[in-house]
Amino acid sequence: EWIHRTVAAVIGVQILALAVLAVLDYRGRRSIILPAFGAVLLVGFQAWLGRETVRLGNSGESVTAHLASAMLLVGLLVYLTVRPAYPARLTGGASQRFTLLAGFAAVATYALLLFGSHVTATASALVFPDWPLMGGTLLPAITDVTSAQVLHRYVAAVVGVIVLAVAVIAWRTQRAHPALVRLAVLSAVLFGIQIVVGGLQILTQLAGWAQVLHLSLGTIIWAMLVGLAFSSYYTARATV
Repeated sequence: EWIHRTVAAVIGVQILALAVLAVLDYRGRRSIILPAFGAVLLVGFQAWLGRETVRLGNSGESVTAHLASAMLLVGLLVYLTVRPAYPARLTGGASQRFTLLAGFAAVATYALLLFGSHVTATASALVFPDWPLMGGTLLPAITDVTSAQVLHRYVAAVVGVIVLAVAVIAWRTQRAHPALVRLAVLSAVLFGIQIVVGGLQILTQLAGWAQVLHLSLGTIIWAMLVGLAFSSYYTARATV
């Protein structure tokens, strides 16, 4: 808990510095300055949510809200990483179809993160002792006790297909933009590893390293897909 709060304080200072640098280095570019100050507001909101989470005794709703806010902050920081790499004025108008697909994958991954947080909040991670089956079947009864775990696994399977589809389509259609292909393919590879790590959580009875790795990989995949969506959008806008 002490380490968590210390790291959060350091990050808060870094994001304040980011807003100052945005004003100094990108004066007049609202597409950078406004999101930078938005990050300051969001990190403040996140700190308040953290306090409420403690006050409420780590209730399921507060834990999920805290994670949701944290992932939005990560997404905003990814945007602030991507946007300065492109010109302030963009006059191109290439197709945004791949951007829409990448954005859909990012939104789906965000939803999956929240489903995973709900599993933690409801303490249902070990409701089934086996993996990949659930009580010896792929279609277990959905009850108040099992619903969080069952839905998380089902949603993970659907999102996995979406992320794989993004990688395949990027490989076929975005060869002119290698950075987009790399982001899409690596996201799919990491998602495959993430599935295995999710299973290891069950098989190791929620070992600490497995839980940390599962959340870390989920965050990285989310960040990469957000970066893919924004990079695809601005690449298309910069293409004449």
